[in-house]
Amino acid sequence: MSRASGRWLIGLVLLAGALAGVRLLAVTDTLPESSSREDVRGLLARYRGAVLSIPAMEEVARQLQGQVVKSGPDILDGSDDVEAAAALSLLLVAAGDRSQAELLRTASLADSSRAGALRRVAAAALYAGDGESLLAAVASLSSGEPLVEIRRLAIRSKNLASGAALEERLEMEVEVSGWYLSESAP
Repeated sequence: MSRASGRWLIGLVLLAGALAGVRLLAVTDTLPESSSREDVRGLLARYRGAVLSIPAMEEVARQLQGQVVKSGPDILDGSDDVEAAAALSLLLVAAGDRSQAELLRTASLADSSRAGALRRVAAAALYAGDGESLLAAVASLSSGEPLVEIRRLAIRSKNLASGAALEERLEMEVEVSGWYLSESAP
């Protein structure tokens, strides 16, 4: 048996004990001293039944989690950090394409937020364009499909000289984050 399998088995035994309400050292406390062998066998049968039902309960929990996620807002595609970061980067590219804002660069940001099997990834992007195109990029990112949070937004002018003949040129830095469902969550 590998070390990971051994840890998994120990975790399963501890989970079984917690779910069944069994304290390994206190089994004798649940039966009076005058208990018959049938009482002890009945108690052991109940514990055995509870332990055997754990895989079924885990499957029901997975199905329930899937239903809850489906009923909520859309989340990022992907089942790990790399796939979810790629999906978030594609959203940043698509926002630039839809809005006619020029995407100058993107970068992944560290984010270790978790909520059960849900994990969060974050990225930063730098766009350039006029005010209308940058606002259209923000609107595209906040459309809600999938749900992306804009954590930081900064816009600065690139026109250093004043004059009526200059075209409006702005740069927008934006940091966004989104959630995905990890398949490898414990």
